[in-house]
Amino acid sequence: MSNSYKEQITNDFNKAMKRKLKKNESNMLKKNMNLYFSNTINESSYPGTGSVASFIFYLRFNLDCNGKTFKGDGGGFSSPGGGILIGDVYTNNFEKMVLETDRFEFNCTPVYTSLLFFNDESNLLGHFQSGSVSTVLGIGAGSGKWV
Repeated sequence: MSNSYKEQITNDFNKAMKRKLKKNESNMLKKNMNLYFSNTINESSYPGTGSVASFIFYLRFNLDCNGKTFKGDGGGFSSPGGGILIGDVYTNNFEKMVLETDRFEFNCTPVYTSLLFFNDESNLLGHFQSGSVSTVLGIGAGSGKWV
């Protein structure tokens, strides 16, 4: 994944979370994301497919990847509807991401969706970048697990 994409992911996240996090939390997350992206030489990609269902203030995500399924419930503000997600999960350590993910951030447009996976210490463990066929437009965050 090119540096311009990594910078765009970080910038999108910071814009989405600007008013939702305290300044020290936002700075810590940005630092962790930059640290993660600086160590992506060994990052691998895994194809994934999934879905999003939006009920305006509540969203449900399902993502199948490499024999595991991510199930996430998020909040934020979005348009109602649903969509299909087709893309890749990028991570330095797939097993660690599966075991430690407990939170995520989402950024949805009708043609693109991004999910960022975090542990309870706000460390970025991996991310899903996808094309989408969707009516959902919105940003937010939530809790979720890989099963």
